[in-house]
Amino acid sequence: MILLSIVIPTKNRFKYIKHTILSILSFDYSNFELIIQDNSDNNQLLSWINANINDSRLIYNYVSSPLSFVANFDTAISLTNGQYVCLIGDDDGLNIEIMKVVEWMSLVKIDSLSTLISANYVWENSGVPVTRFTKITGGVLTLNKINYKLVKSDLTKQLKLFFLNGCNDYLKFGLPKLYQGIVKKDCLDKVKLLTGNFFGGLSPDIYASICISLVAQKVYVTNYPLIISGVCSESASIIEGLLKKNSKQVEDAPHLRYRGNYTWSNLVPYVYTVETIWADSAIAAVKAMNAQDLLIKEFNIAKLSAYCIYYNSGIRKQVFSNFIKGLNILGRNKILGFIQFSITLTLLKANDTLNILYRIFNRGLIILKLKKVIRFEGVENIENASKVLSQYLCENEINFSKTNYRDIL
Repeated sequence: MILLSIVIPTKNRFKYIKHTILSILSFDYSNFELIIQDNSDNNQLLSWINANINDSRLIYNYVSSPLSFVANFDTAISLTNGQYVCLIGDDDGLNIEIMKVVEWMSLVKIDSLSTLISANYVWENSGVPVTRFTKITGGVLTLNKINYKLVKSDLTKQLKLFFLNGCNDYLKFGLPKLYQGIVKKDCLDKVKLLTGNFFGGLSPDIYASICISLVAQKVYVTNYPLIISGVCSESASIIEGLLKKNSKQVEDAPHLRYRGNYTWSNLVPYVYTVETIWADSAIAAVKAMNAQDLLIKEFNIAKLSAYCIYYNSGIRKQVFSNFIKGLNILGRNKILGFIQFSITLTLLKANDTLNILYRIFNRGLIILKLKKVIRFEGVENIENASKVLSQYLCENEINFSKTNYRDIL
């Protein structure tokens, strides 16, 4: 029986995914499958696999005609045969312990294990800004402190809090994660049965997270490093999130390519930002799952508007126009709405100031050697990053068995 389907949708990123494939296929387990759904403009990856890989655990599917993000992800999940599914990016990596963890999940019937990002790998020439304290020498693997805690998520509460936050920063909430997380395939099948597809909206990871939250029962959150989150020069987290190099025109959003006629939510500003893509996808998910009456009433359009304006330049007029329309649609008091907006904007500015002070304090501790930073430089690729992680965990006797997993039945 296939216990775990590791799924990677990819397009035109051969130089990264070849190392991810080699890394995962090096695992000495037979009860998993690695599914590669390739929508590249050429057959470079196919040729490389034919010449270098002979492993029955690898399932490779190539679709030459252009697919949207959502269609590429949907096709990938449709190929899975495992009891559980873990979807990662083509520049990400895995900790081999994930196989033992999934065995435990199956034993105690857990629907989803949401992994917080605790292991980060920055590929060389990623475009991450270099500072005095964050110089990038080749590839860099960084590990955050591990707390060994497995926390059960109250999904009703977490969904409500997420919508009250304007459907942003979903990683801060205890929601299930298919992307860089582990989900039981039964949950995905239920979503497809209810909606007709595994994915919808514009952001597959946000959409899946919300839909799974509405069908899953037993969800836990951990910061144990089962997944290495990779960042390369073509990552959305760099282009859209950190550097803000993307156009603000919705028509230019790569998420809309090959989607046909897509209906953008009238509650979300019609501009292309990380914040609007996330919010639109979350709203699309609750509508598809017929849960809009339950959650749209919690949607904090004031917070979304404040986030959009604070983190993106040149869109204030468009955001304010939509903000007013959204308040009318939701039947909200405009005065209270603008008060919420102003408070959020003020808190964002104050939080940035606190973050700067914290970083200065933190750097001081590092310089004085009062705080240890677990950082490995010159790590050539994600294949080596996975080896470095495993070696470090082994040498320091760090393993999943130190979590409170025995207390979960």
